[in-house]
Amino acid sequence: DRVLRISGNGELIWDTTAWDSIRSDSHQLAFRVTGCHVWIQGSPTRVIGDGDNVFSAGASAAMDLIACVQRMAQFIGTNLSIDLFHNEPQRWQVTRIDVTQNLALASLPEVRSALEILAQCEGGRYRRNQRDGLTVYWSQRSKLKKGKAYAKGPHLLYLMKKKATDYTGRIYSLEEIALANKILRLELTLGSQFFRRQ
Repeated sequence: DRVLRISGNGELIWDTTAWDSIRSDSHQLAFRVTGCHVWIQGSPTRVIGDGDNVFSAGASAAMDLIACVQRMAQFIGTNLSIDLFHNEPQRWQVTRIDVTQNLALASLPEVRSALEILAQCEGGRYRRNQRDGLTVYWSQRSKLKKGKAYAKGPHLLYLMKKKATDYTGRIYSLEEIALANKILRLELTLGSQFFRRQ
């Protein structure tokens, strides 16, 4: 499929390939093909183990970038019945990475207290922003580096309840949600500008 932008007078401004999604149970990755390039986006944890992106397993838990790319390419290739060179990582170019870490605290109130402290900290040249009491952002619109810290338990509940109609992630048990309520999730996004400079 193609996505087009057409001006008011009917002139074609640009067109590009649309993103498509491949789902398998709770797992989902998106892909698109532009010329001879295949683009893949999504969380590798969605196709590793049982799709758990909180407690994690395998390559994602080990922060093994090459193995994560290989697993994502293998998943897309298998579902499209094509060879995407998942065993040849040198053929792939990474343009964005989200690096995540969980900090286990004693309780959800302690996670909220930590977020209140982070909301008051200066981020140097990284501009801090807090949209609500459960998430703190740094350089939110940067294509170089951006970060956020948030309470993972309430975030999981929000995803599974508020977005129930289109949520494709793993369904967590009440025990797992109780554990996630103690997690302060830290995320660093290395964006396209970061990789252009490397």
